[in-house]
Amino acid sequence: RRACSFESPKMQCLTTLLRRSGASVCSRDAAGLARRFSASSRNSSHYLRRSEGHGGRTTSGSSESSDKGKGPLGWRSLLLIVPIGAGCLAYAEYLKHQQEQRQQETKVLPSVGRPSLGGDWILIDKNHKIVTSDDLRGQWLLMYFGFTFCPDICPNELAKITDAINLLDKRLGGPLVTPVFISIDPERDTPEQVGEYIKDWHPRFVALTGTSCR
Repeated sequence: RRACSFESPKMQCLTTLLRRSGASVCSRDAAGLARRFSASSRNSSHYLRRSEGHGGRTTSGSSESSDKGKGPLGWRSLLLIVPIGAGCLAYAEYLKHQQEQRQQETKVLPSVGRPSLGGDWILIDKNHKIVTSDDLRGQWLLMYFGFTFCPDICPNELAKITDAINLLDKRLGGPLVTPVFISIDPERDTPEQVGEYIKDWHPRFVALTGTSCR
């Protein structure tokens, strides 16, 4: 290997790199390589600057031209929006028509005649004794209409009435309100049936039933 000395820092750096790679260089060779390396570096940097300048202008120009060609709504968007909007309007009209038809179908029909509510009545108690409305007139009554074959609602309501009667008796200082059970199923609720059924509730309960005509 031949030792060479260089005054330029670039040539010193290049010589060091060549020596590390195992090459033998002299001042003449190193100077030529340094000049070539400097020239190629200048050409590369100049090419990169020109490429960046042209690329930036081209990109911005293309983006500006593409932005100018596009609007808020294009033809494709309009072709999609118009049928979708028409379908929504048609469906809304269909729902409105269906609702109007249901309202017409459920319209209340005019009633004919007047129901027979109130008035005097004649019923039978658990002992087959006839009881009329005149027999209970002038008393405070707590009346309940039900039937003995009622599985859930009637027992719960009769229990509430029993508790209410006990509370009234306690607060008022004695029996003041008479509980009355009237069957709405006289064909099955015989006097014996209502008498047996009412035993589970308040002892003052008056159990009444009747016939279909009554």
